[in-house]
Amino acid sequence: MDITDIIKESITFPFNDYKGWLIIGLLSLINAIISIGLSSNSIFAVILSIISLIIEIMLYGIALDVIRGAINKSTEIPQIDFSKNIVDGIKTLILLIIYMIIPTIITLIVAFASGFLNTLYELVMEYGSATAPTVPEALVSDFAIGMIITCIVAFIVFVIFGLFTLIGEGILAETGSIKAALNINDVINKISNIGWLKYIGFAILIGLVTSIIAIIGGILARIPTIGSLIAALIINSYVLLVTNHAYGLIYRESKE
Repeated sequence: MDITDIIKESITFPFNDYKGWLIIGLLSLINAIISIGLSSNSIFAVILSIISLIIEIMLYGIALDVIRGAINKSTEIPQIDFSKNIVDGIKTLILLIIYMIIPTIITLIVAFASGFLNTLYELVMEYGSATAPTVPEALVSDFAIGMIITCIVAFIVFVIFGLFTLIGEGILAETGSIKAALNINDVINKISNIGWLKYIGFAILIGLVTSIIAIIGGILARIPTIGSLIAALIINSYVLLVTNHAYGLIYRESKE
């Protein structure tokens, strides 16, 4: 399946089931409404926070179910299943956290090795030691070099592990196993089966599509009061369905 065909099918996917789309949209809308009521420090705000967390976990689970459906060649939006969605959501969150821990550790190591953290500390101390501090040019230069090196490495490793994560989610959707989804060798093999250029091209294209939809959502959100609620109801749910259906379709390419 060509990547443009994947995107086209994914863009129209939510329109296959308006009722299913609306239900997911309502969950996003409830979450948006809850966020408005979290400004207070009352017990009520704590209860709302718990409800919001449950909905967020459910949405992660629904997203995984959408991926699973695409892998299994389903064109229908999966029905809400509270217990299943919660379990899937927790598994997905664990997977995402683990996949982000590795690039974070690598970035911290590079930040330390390049002297970025050390020079940052020295700069803070310099500025805090006098009313009008004179910072040595060498220190500023070392800080800039360390920061550039760290940012470049961080960008590269987070992009790489971001690509790994999408396939990891596909494996999790297919097998239900976090352990299997963390098998980097299997992830790399599946990307190789898809084709690295095709997979990277897909990631760029789906990123562009998501950005365009996000801009539309941002414009809607500028409408006083009701704008953000409309965006939550329509745009957020649309993005969830489109992106995850696309993830499932590209993952399916590794099996064909």
